[in-house]
Amino acid sequence: MSYITKTGKFTTDPHQAYIILPFGEYKGYALNFFLEILTGALVRSKMGLQQKGYENELGSIFIAIDPSFFIPIDEFKNQVSQLIDEVQKIKPMNGFDAVYIPGYRGEMANLSMLKKGYLEVEDIIWKKFENYYRKVVKKIDSVVHFEIPADNLKRAQDFYKKLFGWKIVDMSTMGMEYFIVRTVETDEHQMPKKPGAINGGLEKRQAPEAQPVIVIDVKNLDKKLKEVTAAGGKIVKPKMQVGNMGLYARIRDTEGNVIGIWQDIKK
Repeated sequence: MSYITKTGKFTTDPHQAYIILPFGEYKGYALNFFLEILTGALVRSKMGLQQKGYENELGSIFIAIDPSFFIPIDEFKNQVSQLIDEVQKIKPMNGFDAVYIPGYRGEMANLSMLKKGYLEVEDIIWKKFENYYRKVVKKIDSVVHFEIPADNLKRAQDFYKKLFGWKIVDMSTMGMEYFIVRTVETDEHQMPKKPGAINGGLEKRQAPEAQPVIVIDVKNLDKKLKEVTAAGGKIVKPKMQVGNMGLYARIRDTEGNVIGIWQDIKK
């Protein structure tokens, strides 16, 4: 593969490279031009000089081919297997242990990781993931809990235990009738072990119109409550402290739904 500098000269220096020339000379150029159209104009995406380097400008196309439309599938498989066998029997060049089929090493690595039970990630890729998590994911306020009101707490417990197999723990010693609902197993920090899962609570219904509430975790409850008002919502339960665990409030959104907001107390 060849590279060209901004001044139009060939280079192998990655720091000087500005444009990548297509592989395969004029035939590769034709293939690249064809692919640019398939992943550009055909899928209504930008191409050529219209692209400014942003990821959301890139187009993609997926082409599915059914071999049985052209040839009996068994015959197709036999011919492909024969080709693979012929290629793998070729004597490798000095310094190489074998001639591989495209995708073979990736498939072997995949099977090895499945056998080991974990995925090996290069440090540079992992650091990119961590940076993305810090910049994007950690800034998102996530749903971490739910609360279900009940007129008869005993009846509600029996219902959810029988229907879903949930484990329910009495926490009424905190000064109110409240039961922790565990929909999944928790770790030593009482956090769900299953990624994406949340646990919740059962509480005495405080008003006839009370409905289940989701609880969203935020970093700064006071700041978030100010944002609620500015966004057109209302505070229906002012901030309160729940033991030494966190701060809690409830709001009503613009559609009349009641939502809980929680902030952990840093220890």
